Amino acid sequence: MKILFVINALWIGGVEKALINLVNSLDPKKYDITILSIMKDYSIRHLLKPHIKVKGIFPKKMKGIDHLFKYIPANILYKIFIREKYDIEVAYSDGKPVVLLGLNTISRAEKFTWIHQDISRYERVINCYKSWSEYIESYKNFNNIFCVSRAANDSFKQVTGIDKSTVLYNIIPSHELLEKAKEELKVEKGNRLVFTTVGRLAKEKGIMRLLHIHKSLLDSGFEYSLWIIGDGPEKEEVQKFIIDNHLQDTVTLYGFQENPYKYIAASDLYICPSYTEALSTTCIESLLLDVPILSTSVPGAEDILGDTKCGSIVENTTNAIYEELKRILSNPKELIMFRQDIERAKSKFNEKDILRNLENYWASEEFEYVGN
Repeated sequence: MKILFVINALWIGGVEKALINLVNSLDPKKYDITILSIMKDYSIRHLLKPHIKVKGIFPKKMKGIDHLFKYIPANILYKIFIREKYDIEVAYSDGKPVVLLGLNTISRAEKFTWIHQDISRYERVINCYKSWSEYIESYKNFNNIFCVSRAANDSFKQVTGIDKSTVLYNIIPSHELLEKAKEELKVEKGNRLVFTTVGRLAKEKGIMRLLHIHKSLLDSGFEYSLWIIGDGPEKEEVQKFIIDNHLQDTVTLYGFQENPYKYIAASDLYICPSYTEALSTTCIESLLLDVPILSTSVPGAEDILGDTKCGSIVENTTNAIYEELKRILSNPKELIMFRQDIERAKSKFNEKDILRNLENYWASEEFEYVGN
């Protein structure tokens, strides 16, 4: 079965990492996989297994691409950019991939797409559409729409009125995760508790507010170490805040790490301070590494922690995060209690079950295989 996945870019990010986990999990004896990247940014291409083909369209620094997809008919774009026939075509990220696959009338492949965010809070979602009605129309042409959390699914249905979406969690290869976590960590942890956060250093991830909270906790007499793993547009601001507030002894910015799992595994608590998420991959990874979680009440947090006691979900405010960290630091035995319920939380993210559910959707469609 020939499958085409279309994505905006293969750069460092949660959606891109989720795609890599998915395609690497698919059986190469059953699937011939190609990834088409709208932007020729292949920063994490090396994480793909060798049999997966990668193609690109535009130079990564090219501007005005949204306007091309907005004003050039999708049939023309499809003829230019997709030359082969596929059994399944997947728009794995929003915007341009959905325009390309959802609005063309040429393709005879079965079409699927993924929703990775709460679209009611995602302003850029229609940048490459002429109108909101065109946006909705593009999704109506997919056989099924997979949403990575219940909140994302509810939001999509409410905003678009389309009722053919379903929840399908991202695949996390736990065996690879556990192996990478065993790698030697050449860092002295010391006697303090260590709290870790991993993510792109961008406004929506809430790293700057976490640093403000950290300083307030230190000023209140609490001692612990904060490890920040990631890179992004706020890097200079983060570094400046650490230096200006003399936090070098308690905050370590490790930058992007090919293997963040050894840092997470050595932590006492994982913090997700994001303003918005659909389903935090790093929160799930933390659970799989037996590390409890504190998360803001972003979409997806309830899917991960809602029916367990292996962490905390707090209001999406600076004060709520501060108060919960203060509570945990005042009662560190709480972290031991959190760990006791982690095993039950893990069961929801069994990769074999998720992959089986996906393949059942594909199997339910009638294909005229292009290879036959």
